Amino acid sequence: KLRDILAIPKATTQFGASQIEILETGIKVIDFFAPFVKGRKIGIVGGAGVGKTVLTMELIHNVAKSGEGLSFFTGIGERIREGHELYETLKERDLLKNTCMYFGQMNENPVLRALVGISATASAEYFRDEQKKNVLFFADNMYRYVQARNELSTILDQIPSEGGYEPTIFSDIKTLQDRLSSNENGSITAVQTIYVPADDLSDPAVQMIQHELDSVIVLSRKVAELGIRPAVDLIRTRSSLLSPEIVGDRHYVLSVQVQAVLQKYEQLRNIIAIIGENELSPADRAEYAKAQKLIA
Repeated sequence: KLRDILAIPKATTQFGASQIEILETGIKVIDFFAPFVKGRKIGIVGGAGVGKTVLTMELIHNVAKSGEGLSFFTGIGERIREGHELYETLKERDLLKNTCMYFGQMNENPVLRALVGISATASAEYFRDEQKKNVLFFADNMYRYVQARNELSTILDQIPSEGGYEPTIFSDIKTLQDRLSSNENGSITAVQTIYVPADDLSDPAVQMIQHELDSVIVLSRKVAELGIRPAVDLIRTRSSLLSPEIVGDRHYVLSVQVQAVLQKYEQLRNIIAIIGENELSPADRAEYAKAQKLIA
């Protein structure tokens, strides 16, 4: 069946609060700090070489294996090798039969790289609306989508906006993200990686994409250097889904307590850098040791 990939479906009733369902990833740090909820959007943010693609592959295996419905993977501007590795991994784990894969690799022209994410989104919408399926949508890498649109903008001689990006950057991101939504027909649970250029989390494109997400998992180079995998930055990782109504009272209270310990750790670490750990009070040393165990 032919379908216009640029056509935006009519708005329908969104998922209600009574339909909240948590998807367990099997990765404790993610389930605790940034829980996956069916029909919501999750982002994995980090610079080059901190484990975004590896973590995505693990999530595809864990979440897709335990869930129902279809899985979509779109590789936007990434390496050919990574796409081949993912294909072989899914084949080995018998997950290909319920998986659709779309690739616009880094050697392709910007038109193809920009359209591959839109094509995968249109397909996910079709299975959600026409086939009444629940869809798991994985995108690697959403920053490359913005990059491809920026290249097209340069070719068209458009005046750049903040940070040198295309003037339509906000609408480009917003239009695509709004389509990755849920309605009474089914759900689209979107997991997206976002490359951070020069490890600068304040980059305009990175900030705009994060604004559209319900949960943001930040991967840190400093954590990766400690040999911790996945290299999750516990302080910068956040989720709007961490509420008593969604995760339960116990989970919520524990998450608040842990965040308080981590914030205290950041304060003490700055003090230690100036005066040394031995100058801390016994209570502060105990708090610092507790946080170190938590991070490790």
